[in-house]
Amino acid sequence: AILKRSNWVDPVERRNAYTAQGWSKFDDTLDPYGPEQIAQERNRYRQPGV
Repeated sequence: AILKRSNWVDPVERRNAYTAQGWSKFDDTLDPYGPEQIAQERNRYRQPGV
């Protein structure tokens, strides 16, 4: 509900982007992202002017 009221994230668009990169489901056995991977993800979805 919160995401639907916000213009920051379109859940359908984000899921489509993840699946296009090969994602299929959450895997809790993987290591968490490090600072560099976090920065890459943030840059990938950053909106211009934000």
